[in-house]
Amino acid sequence: NDFSFYGSIEISTLPGLVLTSFEVDSARVRRSERDATRADCDDILLTLLLDGHMHVSQNGAESVIRERTFYLLDPLHPFDVSLKGRNRNLTIKIPRAMLEARVGLTSNLTAVPIAPGSAIANLAMGFIEILPPQANDLDPVAGLNVANQTLDLIAMAISTHMGSDGASLSAP
Repeated sequence: NDFSFYGSIEISTLPGLVLTSFEVDSARVRRSERDATRADCDDILLTLLLDGHMHVSQNGAESVIRERTFYLLDPLHPFDVSLKGRNRNLTIKIPRAMLEARVGLTSNLTAVPIAPGSAIANLAMGFIEILPPQANDLDPVAGLNVANQTLDLIAMAISTHMGSDGASLSAP
């Protein structure tokens, strides 16, 4: 068999957040109903696709995700992700309570592409992209502040995309 697969993973952290950078060949990731019911976390996954494209579906929403776009997945519900060709992405594992405190319930936000276009989405994506190499070197206070700023930028990008009045931020 001449089949080969390439994949690399790098993990970094900020207080409350886990950042995982992936570079992988074509693949399919499925989370079944059975898998979802056995989940032992209450997190939301935000993935920023840096290079490549993929198909994502969850909760009745299906999307084609292209580079420089992010989307949310809820591990407590089944989902299907098909990576097409070589992909490079960054996934942030976010405690549900921290994100929902800023944007409200996330059930209608999963598998919805949030593409560049607004200034805040562009800023959020650029900020997220530069986090992994820096995150582990921040002192605890700076790390906490950067984690909150990251979540605030994500919340503002989501709120702008959804056309809502605004996100609740970590600080007034």
